[in-house]
Amino acid sequence: TLPPDALYEVIDGEAKEIAPMGAVSTVFASELAIRLVGARRSPRDVIAVETLFALPAPVNRRRRPDLAYLAEDRVPASWPPPLGSDPPFIDAVPSLAVEVVSPTDLAAELEEKLREYLSVGVMTVLIVYPMERTIYVHESKSRVRALTVTDTLDVGNALPGFSVKIAELFAPLTRQ
Repeated sequence: TLPPDALYEVIDGEAKEIAPMGAVSTVFASELAIRLVGARRSPRDVIAVETLFALPAPVNRRRRPDLAYLAEDRVPASWPPPLGSDPPFIDAVPSLAVEVVSPTDLAAELEEKLREYLSVGVMTVLIVYPMERTIYVHESKSRVRALTVTDTLDVGNALPGFSVKIAELFAPLTRQ
């Protein structure tokens, strides 16, 4: 039994509690979310932080990326829910899933999430190492780019035309 305010994912039918993002991870995710909001193409595009998504077969799990972007064509017709209703998950596959690595994250679990996201049709997965200021951009299992603060991030077909200098995303985490 999980506390009512617990963050969790559903793995093989069981709720598994996960740690919330730390302060550094939250600041980075917020910076990226702000940029995504400014780049969205439709008011129906959804940007969600630590939101549970019901991933379809072959995964059949509920995962909670640290940040997700759903282009309008991926947003369920039933969204938004009726006033007064707040469902525990969104039944959709994000266009972009972002995992911001915290000290409590295990490499094997991140790899499993990456594989699952790509297998259900997430177009781009970002694995962010905020302490190292490195972002890995995955568009498939074999197509990955490693970016640092001297690079510019684009998220490919997940949001065509979107780009931001990585140094800008890390600016609030950089001492002057």
